[in-house]
Amino acid sequence: MRVLVGVRCLKHSKAGIGHYTTELVAALKALNQGPKVGTFPGPFLLQGVRAWFEYAPAFKRSICALVKRPDQASVSQGLSGETPGRPDEIEDKTRQQRAPWLFRQVARWAKDFYSTQLRATFNPSQFDIYHETNYYPIPCDLPTLVTVHDLSALLQPQWHTKERCKMHEELFDRLIPSKVHFLTVSEYVRNQLEKYLGIASNRIHVSPNGVRKNLEPLSPQALASGLHRLGLKPGYFLHVGTIEPRKNLPLLMQAWADLPSSLRTRHPLVLAGAVGWKDRLEFDLMHKLKRQGLIHLGYVPERDLAALYGGARALAFPSHEEGFGMPVVEMLACGGAVVSAPAGAVEGIAGEGVHLIRGGEVSDWRKALAQVATDDSFFAKLRKNSLKIAAPFTWEACAQKTMVAYRAVLAGSLPSKQYNLRVGTRV
Repeated sequence: MRVLVGVRCLKHSKAGIGHYTTELVAALKALNQGPKVGTFPGPFLLQGVRAWFEYAPAFKRSICALVKRPDQASVSQGLSGETPGRPDEIEDKTRQQRAPWLFRQVARWAKDFYSTQLRATFNPSQFDIYHETNYYPIPCDLPTLVTVHDLSALLQPQWHTKERCKMHEELFDRLIPSKVHFLTVSEYVRNQLEKYLGIASNRIHVSPNGVRKNLEPLSPQALASGLHRLGLKPGYFLHVGTIEPRKNLPLLMQAWADLPSSLRTRHPLVLAGAVGWKDRLEFDLMHKLKRQGLIHLGYVPERDLAALYGGARALAFPSHEEGFGMPVVEMLACGGAVVSAPAGAVEGIAGEGVHLIRGGEVSDWRKALAQVATDDSFFAKLRKNSLKIAAPFTWEACAQKTMVAYRAVLAGSLPSKQYNLRVGTRV
């Protein structure tokens, strides 16, 4: 079997989907008698795409800076014919027009090269199946499998930007009536695809995420070294995830702030994750609570994640909705304790290994945090089965189940009924 995996999501710094893509490709290649795996963009082209996204804006500004901006009024008169412009003014204007043209020309060359590589790669003579790991497949003649990580942009639009919601609506309006198959990371998302979008069950396949091999309990020496690099002392409450409305961080921050000062001192709240969107409320509250000991680390390097998890008293995860809940499983793999909301898929994936808080009140979370901080027997009970719960979630298992999905796609199945997302009725 020859599999083409879409890796366009790797043009940016790795987040959840980026890690999923990287680990899945590596696991597929490592399978015994596994498929021939190709990627688009390929390694060389991917480096070029990354460089373009990183440096193109600065390149454009540099080109425009090479020319001196003339006085707009005089140039306008000179070029309109009302008052003849001086030769140097006309030359300045001509050079200024030439600079953006040069940038557009380079962009055109880059786009043409990218398109040539795309046409050469998406060729039935080269590959048997195309797997897009990040929602948006490239239209092609290859049998296609698309990974859907969650449906919150459709079902809970208040947690996403209008642009993202519109893109997902248009995406599924296009995919549902097609012959594309869907790969989900949990039974929870599978059920949503069937229930809310009317997709036939034989077009949906499940392959849960895995845990990276470096995320495991550390030796005391390795843990101390990692915490030193992060500037942390053990015993903190931890949240890992992008700062955005879906993560429900104001609830967690307020619950921690309501703890007695002695507990906040011993167990500061550490937030790790990149900045998302609509985060004014979160950042205002974070700024206020930093005086009480809250720590915002931002993006944490891969090499320090095991120490970040290992040094925490517990992971606190109040998210409204998750398609999988990667930080929860990663914390369990590191032998840690987890306090979590049901959060969609989390309850089904790791419910037996975490303390679930079904109430959405600050008082519920304050009580749970206080119990984890002061009740050592409760804390030990939460950690007891952590490694056992996390053990099945490996990238090898993910790759094997993904292979099952590939075979099903190649065997073919019937498309589902068409569904109109905007009005919520079948058409």
